[in-house]
Amino acid sequence: MTSTSRRFPGIAHRQGIAYKVAVGLVLIVLLWLSVAVSFEGVFARRDPVVALRWAPWSAQAKIVQSTALATDTATDMAGSAATATGAGTAADPATIAKARTLAQQALDRSPVQASAARAIGVAALSARDNATAGRAFTYAARLSRRDLPTELYWIESNVTRGDIRAALHHYDVAMSVSVKSRAMLGNILIAASAEPNVATELAKLLKTQPRWLPEFYQRLMGQGENPATLAYIANVMAFDGRDPGQAPFVSMTLNRLVALGAYGEARTLYRRSVGGADETVRNASFERANTLQPFDWIIASEPTYSGIIETRTGWPHGNVLTIAGTEANDVARQLLLLVPGQYRLSADTANVRQERETRPLLTISCVSDNRAVMSAPFAAAGAKPAAMQGMFTVPANCPAQWIAIRNTPSFDPVDSDPWIDRIVVQRIGR
Repeated sequence: MTSTSRRFPGIAHRQGIAYKVAVGLVLIVLLWLSVAVSFEGVFARRDPVVALRWAPWSAQAKIVQSTALATDTATDMAGSAATATGAGTAADPATIAKARTLAQQALDRSPVQASAARAIGVAALSARDNATAGRAFTYAARLSRRDLPTELYWIESNVTRGDIRAALHHYDVAMSVSVKSRAMLGNILIAASAEPNVATELAKLLKTQPRWLPEFYQRLMGQGENPATLAYIANVMAFDGRDPGQAPFVSMTLNRLVALGAYGEARTLYRRSVGGADETVRNASFERANTLQPFDWIIASEPTYSGIIETRTGWPHGNVLTIAGTEANDVARQLLLLVPGQYRLSADTANVRQERETRPLLTISCVSDNRAVMSAPFAAAGAKPAAMQGMFTVPANCPAQWIAIRNTPSFDPVDSDPWIDRIVVQRIGR
């Protein structure tokens, strides 16, 4: 015990109490701060009013509340295009003034937070103060490229001004930083790309290989309705169909053009993508990889019917296509673009039974209505190949055809193993 304690025990007692009270007060303040910070983190976006009761300094809560007030909505819409552009029911002047005050307080508290600058822009738009809104969104864009509503504002602003290139720049930024935005913005771009001036600028952007290209291109070739636009973009992209990494893009385009009936555009794209001489039946001897369907062979690989490309002992001409399975179905097919006229078909077949009804078929039909143009059974043959031949006429209203190798339901793979090779189609008259 110190001398002071011995002489003045009452003073020492009071000092101890004061110390304990001070420590208690500090603990209470720390506890309140902890609770306030927790409330801010939980409620800043969900219920900014509650968050501000506990943490009146919260910039995030003020941003959310300002945005909700400015757009006259009951909940925060910070991730929507309506909020970014100030769309929605106009609020009364007092509400707008409160929204602008909250937004300014948020920016004062956090001057490098893009969403705070954006909140000022949203509030200004609600007040029809476009000049202030433009300055606020400009500042927000400088602070961060990751604020999606800011990018949506600039997309709409540039579209309104007719600056397509600038609008596409912000599309690129938005879809690069926000994966969730790609479906929404991609659909808008696809619809807009039907306009030639949009397609021209979009093709230039896609040529730069943005990180969202694979997802967007797949959506474009699944939804695009303007074949001229699709063909133009594909030609600008200049994908090489011989490159395994680029071939899927070419195939997607070919399939969409064919589905839209743009057969000429599809054929032009195929020729440019692979180079070389034009062939009536492509890869007729099954020597190349079939990567650009439907102009290359589409070969089935199902449990009950399939086509197998392989070599055969004693056959000096490379690969053949073996027909396997018991289900009647096409084991291989490709698109032809034969002009109207008369044609001769020939091929080599082997391991084919004598019974006509059991033989596989080589068929040609119109793509538009599945009308049969020719159906010829394989030539009967043992292990030694035999030549099959047939004649057919392509009518005038049949601009595109399927050539197909079809299995038969009575085919038994146990004791027969038919194959075909060197399929040739030649025009012999009009």
